Amino acid sequence: MARMVALASPTPPVRKPGYAQTVLNVSFDEITATSAALGSTTMILDKFAPAVLPHYLAVRSVIERFAAPVFDLLLRFWIGLVFFRSGLEKSMDWDATVFLFQEEYKLPLLPPEVAAALGMTTEITMPLLLFAGLAARLAAVPLIGMTCVIQFILGARDPSFDSMDHFYWLFLLGVIVVRGAGKLSVDHLIALRYGDKGKDSPYLT
Repeated sequence: MARMVALASPTPPVRKPGYAQTVLNVSFDEITATSAALGSTTMILDKFAPAVLPHYLAVRSVIERFAAPVFDLLLRFWIGLVFFRSGLEKSMDWDATVFLFQEEYKLPLLPPEVAAALGMTTEITMPLLLFAGLAARLAAVPLIGMTCVIQFILGARDPSFDSMDHFYWLFLLGVIVVRGAGKLSVDHLIALRYGDKGKDSPYLT
């Protein structure tokens, strides 16, 4: 009878490590390995940074002093020419420009003559300000608005106006709004003359 009871008794299950314990062990191993890697990286930086950092700072200083102003100037001229050429084309044949605004460039709430005049004036005057770097941030804003109208209002009605170039224009104009005209600009000269103790004014340059 005792033997039968022993055979009938269930075998106690073998306990396996729980999922939480496994995750904890893995996480601890990963943390240990990561800490070792970070320690090695810190040792490498401590060894090479004193030799590399001065050269890096010198290159960065040259870029900020000479390359950045030239980049800002070229950016202003490139995006300004896109709109300036369009404005000149509109001014060469006013009747054709009005006709385009009557047929292809129809805008809500604006008569074709008014829309054509506003568009042409904006495309000619705002780029001139960008070329000179005078009130460049303010000059970029109407061009951003015009680009949005072309892409999202006219583009919604006519797929031929839907172009990735417009998003590129918006990006470049946004850079001007964020960075300003740069040092090769009238804005920079005004900031040096009338800014706070000769420092660059973030609202002008």
